Amino acid sequence: MTAALQRTATWEAVPCRPNILLVEDEPLIRIVAADDLESDDFEVFQAATAIEAIAQLKRLRRSLAAAILDIGLPGPDGSTLVEHLRAVDADLPIVIASGYSTEALKKRFAGVRRLAVVEKPYGGRTLIAALRRLGVWTRHAR
Repeated sequence: MTAALQRTATWEAVPCRPNILLVEDEPLIRIVAADDLESDDFEVFQAATAIEAIAQLKRLRRSLAAAILDIGLPGPDGSTLVEHLRAVDADLPIVIASGYSTEALKKRFAGVRRLAVVEKPYGGRTLIAALRRLGVWTRHAR
């Protein structure tokens, strides 16, 4: 087997599922979003608060492909979590979801690279489209 064929065979044999940290305090929204992302071949790690997200982040270290978070989290809010995520990985793609004005959030985070804002309620396709705009793809992108 040639080296190129061996690499191809290895690529096909090893699943490649980008890790996504999903931070949403509303359980139903979190479950539906996780299901949509997993059906598109993302590996989803869930958290309901910024504190839980930070614990997940410590466990996952730098294996995250992106983070999706609700700006209106209880306790430390989404803005605080964005700062923490950026301190760990300045280039991590982040999608912020909010039921508030997305225009205000876009202005607030205008200078932040690799950040997208989506409005609630959102569907899984909206999240996946936002991730793709930030350069995050799965092997089996549809």
